[in-house]
Amino acid sequence: SGALVGCAENFRQLYRLLETAKGVDTSELQPFDGPDRKFEAIVAEMDAKQALIDAIEAQNMVVGYFAALLLFFIWRTVFIPSFLRIFLMDLPGPLDELVLVLLVVHFLGYTKVKLSMTLFYNKWLRSYVKRALVAGGASAGEKEKAS
Repeated sequence: SGALVGCAENFRQLYRLLETAKGVDTSELQPFDGPDRKFEAIVAEMDAKQALIDAIEAQNMVVGYFAALLLFFIWRTVFIPSFLRIFLMDLPGPLDELVLVLLVVHFLGYTKVKLSMTLFYNKWLRSYVKRALVAGGASAGEKEKAS
């Protein structure tokens, strides 16, 4: 019983001390950079590398899907009579094309499409864009922006 009374009195003193104390300034706290953060960075780096490998493997498929989608857009605009286009979702304006492109992106996966298209641009289209800018007489600043 005596130990409980002493414990309760110590608790009251601690409580009074905490009530009267000023708050601790936490505005300049630095995050703890321990092994968990390093492990998290390693995992994020490996995930990024794996996503890039998947994009390299799927690049031809992604470009193929978008080429087929482009051919479908051309085919339905040129070869289908206007009164039948409604059945192939050819509505006035770009909304139907946007919906179809977003469906393909969703089907293939956003990250895979983004990385594959970036690789496709860097590997195939960049040189053509540079040549077109040079032939068109673009300034050096515009050429750098295109690169």
